[in-house]
Amino acid sequence: NNILSFWKKKINIVYPGRGDYYSYGTVHITKGHFWDVVGHEIGHALYDMANIGVMEGGPHRIDECYSKGLALSEGWASFFSAWLSVDLKDPDAKFEYMVPRRAPLQFENIPSDVCPGEKNEWRVTGFLWDLVDIHEDFEDTLKIPFKTFWNFTLKKGFRSSSSLYKSMIKKGFPPELLKLVWEQNFLGPPKNVS
Repeated sequence: NNILSFWKKKINIVYPGRGDYYSYGTVHITKGHFWDVVGHEIGHALYDMANIGVMEGGPHRIDECYSKGLALSEGWASFFSAWLSVDLKDPDAKFEYMVPRRAPLQFENIPSDVCPGEKNEWRVTGFLWDLVDIHEDFEDTLKIPFKTFWNFTLKKGFRSSSSLYKSMIKKGFPPELLKLVWEQNFLGPPKNVS
């Protein structure tokens, strides 16, 4: 997709690692066949190098709420992993290995017990996925090409999903469709958006 012009330095990969995580230019992987986890950690590296948004770390459980920045950085990494390996037409898009206690991790159809709002990474993943997927359902029909979305987010340093949303509105993406995708994933209307 000719989107890698920003890439200026090497991403180091430690395999087998002692855990699955990204830190200071290095991806650590425990199991190479866990495709969704590998894609997620590489997603962190690209998100960081491309300055898509804030990089926050700390404890997080995929079905709980925490900070908007942490949810965006984690959710974007999962979104990237999905884009790499999941069919954009899949009506039940999901991860196989990520978070075994909740596997399979559906992000086209997020379970209702997941914390609502943009402070949850799972919901951020679903929101971002619904911007680019081409599955025909009634709520999310944006079908933004990944390259268009990538170029829009490159070097923006977003602080939250709502800051990305507001920027998309200002750029001319259809507000009525963006609002539907937001409400479908975050279970409520976007706040403080003009």
